[in-house]
Amino acid sequence: MVGELWKQITGYEGKYEVSNLGRIRSFRYAGKGWDKFKNTPIILSFGFTGNYRMVCLCCRNVCKPFTVHKLVAQEFIGKRPVGMEVNHKDGNKLNNHIDNLEYVTRKENVLHALKNGLCSGIKLTEGKVLKIIQMGAMGFTEPQIGKKFGISRSNVGSIIRRETWKYLDTTP
Repeated sequence: MVGELWKQITGYEGKYEVSNLGRIRSFRYAGKGWDKFKNTPIILSFGFTGNYRMVCLCCRNVCKPFTVHKLVAQEFIGKRPVGMEVNHKDGNKLNNHIDNLEYVTRKENVLHALKNGLCSGIKLTEGKVLKIIQMGAMGFTEPQIGKKFGISRSNVGSIIRRETWKYLDTTP
């Protein structure tokens, strides 16, 4: 079994590192620059955005928030391909260990969440969404469709305009 491995975070080299276990550390500023040898690195504490752990990384007096799982994936899997997302294989959004992360498409991520019961309160299935799109094309109003499916008019509009559920294939 491999122990904890650390890699410098792209764009923050010499200041921050991420580990394969999902921890982030910072090196102390030693007057003339960042020094990881004279001072003990500080393990950063996490905040949360939604259900995800996050940290703020600073460079040249500009601080940016990052989710930890995306930093781990970026440095240990590689740059995220366009159109891909980071998935937590075990469904635990706090488990940012590299062995628990993978790049998947939006569709794969949603299907994984549905299959594993990770989406509480979801009212729509792919079949219902396809029916909403079909009803919109047939001339039903957004309020009519929303009432039928128990969702808001604005949600219906987002579905019909393909702003959400984009990955669904609507070709016959």
